Amino acid sequence: METVSIDRFGRILIPKPVREQLSLEPNTNLEMRLIDGEISLRPVATGQILEQDGVFVWTGADFLQTSLVDLVNQSHEQ
Repeated sequence: METVSIDRFGRILIPKPVREQLSLEPNTNLEMRLIDGEISLRPVATGQILEQDGVFVWTGADFLQTSLVDLVNQSHEQ
């Protein structure tokens, strides 16, 4: 576990090894939640599911926070 600090503007720096492991690039959106007094951050999936030759293809990043079944259902609702 690493310790990070908050600067005077309320910003924290996510350590480079963590950013690399999660493929976080500048301007990546993160979802923030407060859970039982703890802060949870996770990348927001920005891709979409497309159908190509009868196969569903995910066009986003490697990290999915939603099941593929839910993503397929969401794509049909649009």
